[in-house]
Amino acid sequence: MEPLKHDVNYQNTDKELIDDQRLVREVLLHLLPTSNSDVIRYSPAVGCTLSARYCYDSKVFGFNRINEILIKSSQVKKNLAKINEFNRSNVNVKAMFFPLAPIVSVSTNYYNEITDKIEQSVNGITTVDELNVEVCDLNNDLQNVITFLEKLLNPSPSYHDVEMTWTAFFKFRKSYTNPTSVLPFIKQLQEALINLLPNYFDTLCVGSSDIEQKGEDIILTMQNKDRMQMVHFTMIWSQKLLRTFKQGIKNRLRLELHRKNVEVKPWSYFMKNLFDEMSTEAKLQMDVAKINHFLEDSCSSYVAQFSQIIFNVLKTKDCKRWMMDFKKIYQLELFEEQICRSVSVEYNRSPRSAKLSAFAKCLEDLNTKENCSKYYKINWSDEEQTTFKVVPELPWPINVMFHDRLFTLLNKSMQILHVLKYCNSMCVTALSQFTLSSEVRDGPLLVRQKLNLILLMKKLTDTLKDLSTEFFNNLMENAGQQIEVSTTLESIEEAVTTWEEKLKVSMDNNTMYSIAIDRILKYTTTVYEELEQPVTEFDVSQMHRSLKRILITLKNNKDPEELDSDSLEYCYYCATNECLMLLNTCEAN
Repeated sequence: MEPLKHDVNYQNTDKELIDDQRLVREVLLHLLPTSNSDVIRYSPAVGCTLSARYCYDSKVFGFNRINEILIKSSQVKKNLAKINEFNRSNVNVKAMFFPLAPIVSVSTNYYNEITDKIEQSVNGITTVDELNVEVCDLNNDLQNVITFLEKLLNPSPSYHDVEMTWTAFFKFRKSYTNPTSVLPFIKQLQEALINLLPNYFDTLCVGSSDIEQKGEDIILTMQNKDRMQMVHFTMIWSQKLLRTFKQGIKNRLRLELHRKNVEVKPWSYFMKNLFDEMSTEAKLQMDVAKINHFLEDSCSSYVAQFSQIIFNVLKTKDCKRWMMDFKKIYQLELFEEQICRSVSVEYNRSPRSAKLSAFAKCLEDLNTKENCSKYYKINWSDEEQTTFKVVPELPWPINVMFHDRLFTLLNKSMQILHVLKYCNSMCVTALSQFTLSSEVRDGPLLVRQKLNLILLMKKLTDTLKDLSTEFFNNLMENAGQQIEVSTTLESIEEAVTTWEEKLKVSMDNNTMYSIAIDRILKYTTTVYEELEQPVTEFDVSQMHRSLKRILITLKNNKDPEELDSDSLEYCYYCATNECLMLLNTCEAN
C-alpha cells in the first residue's frame, strides 16, 4: 500500500530527501524573524509545512510526532510575530505613557532574548527529541506572555486595556507560590516596575499637576512646557497617595514662588532610601498593597520637606499679631463708627443719600498710610444690595494658607454684619427723632404703637448684630488660637480649612437669612422715611404684619435642641424668638 501524499514521510523520486538533523535545523531557523529557510514554509492561515520540494524519511518518528512539532512551531512563530508587532507599534509611546512603558520595555527585551535563544539552539540542538522539548517550552512560555498581553495586542491600547493588563500582572505574580518558578517575563516586569517608579514620579513632580478622579478612575494631567502626560493607573494611586501627592505639588509651587534657591530632594531620593533597606527578593515580592504603602511612605517624606521649610518661615512671623490685624479688618469697628456718625448728622437726607455719604466718608478715612495695603470696593445694584469686598495683601508665606473662597465667605459675613449695623443705626436715629416729628400729627396711642415697633426693631437689629458679630469673631478667634499652637504646616492649614468650612455651612444654610435681612433693611428704611413725611402714612397694622413675616423667616422651624449651639442658625433663633413673643404681645394690646 502506498503512503498518503500529504504524509511528511511520503517519498518521491523528484523531491530532495532530508534527515532528522536537517529537519531540526530548518524548523528552528524558520522560527526566526529573518528566516530564509526553503525547507519549512509558514503562513498564518495554514501554519508550518514541509516545502513541496522536500521529503522527510525517519525510521524512528512517525507522521503524527513530526506533525505535532510543526503545529507547535506554528504557534511559536505566530505568537512571536504578535509580540514583535506589539513592540513595534508601541515603541514611540514608552516615554509618554508610563503604565505601558515598562510592559513595552520588558516585552522588547523578552522578544530579543527568545530570538537569541533560538539562534543558539540552531547549532546546539540536533535531535528530534531535543527539538520537541525546545518547541514545547517555547510554546508554553509564549502562550503565557500572549495571555498576559492579550488586551494590548490591538493597534491602540486604551487606558482600560492597560489597567486590565496590570490587573493580570498582579494575578500572575500572586499565582506563583515558589519565587524560583515565576515566569521570567513577569519577574522582569516586576523589576522594570521597581526601576521605573522613581523616575516616573520625579517626572510627575516637574511643573504643575492636576489630578481628576472619576469614580474609581484617576487621571493625572501634567503640563510641562509643550509636553503633557496623562496617567490612568488606579492600582498605584491610592487615596492617601493621591492626597499627599497633591499636597506636595501645591507646597512645592508655593515654595518655588518665593524661594528660588532652596535645595530640596526629589521624590526618587526618598524612594531609593527605602529601596536600600529592602533585599532584592523583597522588592520582587511586592504586591499591590506593599507598592502602595511604599509609595505613600516615600511621598510623605518628599512632601514633608516642603511643609517644614514653609512652616519654619511661618514661625519666624508673628502669626498672632497678623491674626489680630486680620480680625480688625473684618470686625468693621471703624465702619460702624463712621456710619453711625454720618447717618446721625445727615438724617434729614434720603436713606440712599445718607448711605452713600456714610460709605464715602468711610472710604476717605481708609485712605491712610496704615490702611493703604488693603483694598476695599463698594458696588451698587438696582436693588441697592451692598457688596463690600476686602482683599488683604498678606505676606508670604501666610498667604499660601488662604485662597479666594475664604475671602468670599468672609466678605459675605461682613456684608451681613454691615447691613445689620446700618439698620441698627437707622433705628437709633429714628428713635431719637421720632417723638419730635410724630407727636404733632399723631395721637398718643398711635405714637406709642409706632414707638413700640421702632423699639422692637432696634432690639432685633441690636441682637442680630451682636450675636452675628460674636459668631463670626469666635470662628476667627478659634482659627487664630489653633494656628498659634500648630506644630506643622498641615495643622495650620487644617485650622484655616475648619474656619472656612464652618463659614461655608453658615452661608449655604442661611439663604433665607439673607432674604430676611434684606427685608429688615427695607423695613428700617420705611421707618426712617416716616420722619420725612409731612403727613403720616405709617400703617401700624401693616408694619406689624411685615415685621412678623421677617421674624418668621428668621426663626428656624427646627427643634431648638436639634440646632448646633455654635451655629448661625442658633444665634438667629435666639435673637428672633424673644422678639416674636414681644410682637405678639403688642398685637394683643
